[in-house]
Amino acid sequence: MSGLLPVGRVGGEWLRVLLVVLSVRGAGAATYLGDCSQQGLNCTVLSGNCLDSSWFKYSSWTPSFPKDLLVKLIKRTNQTGFSVPVLSISWKLATDASIKYLQGIEISVKTLSTGVERCIQYQFNNPITSQVNSKKKKWAFSLERFEVDPSESYTVSACSLPRANINQDNDCPSLPYNVPGCENDMMKYTEVCKRRGSLWNPDITYIQSEMKMAIFFQAANHSPKYDIMLQSNDGEKNCNSATETLEEELEQRVNVTFSTVTWMASCAAYVITIIPYFEGCHNDCVRVTVQVPVPGRLQGGVRCGTSVAVADELVQQREISEETIF
Repeated sequence: MSGLLPVGRVGGEWLRVLLVVLSVRGAGAATYLGDCSQQGLNCTVLSGNCLDSSWFKYSSWTPSFPKDLLVKLIKRTNQTGFSVPVLSISWKLATDASIKYLQGIEISVKTLSTGVERCIQYQFNNPITSQVNSKKKKWAFSLERFEVDPSESYTVSACSLPRANINQDNDCPSLPYNVPGCENDMMKYTEVCKRRGSLWNPDITYIQSEMKMAIFFQAANHSPKYDIMLQSNDGEKNCNSATETLEEELEQRVNVTFSTVTWMASCAAYVITIIPYFEGCHNDCVRVTVQVPVPGRLQGGVRCGTSVAVADELVQQREISEETIF
């Protein structure tokens, strides 16, 4: 029985074997991303595969974990010239004697909805000989390279290298971060949100007669198709409905006309719904709805009345005639 390893040791050895297998599958040459050097420290920024080689060997001494991890959202211009949302991540090194064993820091960002993890390493190319930098302050670093998506949740971790040995204290403090949606004042101007229609103002108007309903709206960039829905109701239940599909890739004013000849006359209230298909959200884009009141009972929030006078005025504004529509 002397050849058997203790249970804890067996678990640790099997975990190391598993990590080696995973690292072989996901291994790839680290990509140089930039320089992070400071006075007294030669530092290189590298892409990582989230499985540092220190996982696979025992270290007699391991450094303390990073301190003061902070995460915030900023906008940056990417290589193609577009504005993108990026996590700004900052941290400091612990001021204790273990700093002399520190070989770098690995920052990881995990997308909670998919489980996908991305990593970047700050590799220290020389031993750190002082617990503070040349300005007598904690060694401080920052990273602004991880692009994120609106309305997505992430976990940001900062790990000391070499990593702690298996069954030792965690060396990776982490923070959750929830990115706001495209309605956020900063996010709406990023390219990812523009491609989801964040700046789209459909400016829906309509002209209604006893037999037809003409609907006007502003088409937008990045949406090649729209579904326009018209529903009638009597205030309690829906009565009739129809849908038209419009394919329009240009940013211009467009219109669709529905015939309501066979619709129930007792259902005189209508609901107009525009469903865009922006390239950033496809079949899951935010739809826009306008309530059309019963003629003669205008309500707040409706962008166009239904009287003949208002209809004639709209015809002139859109440079179309009553005969063209109806």
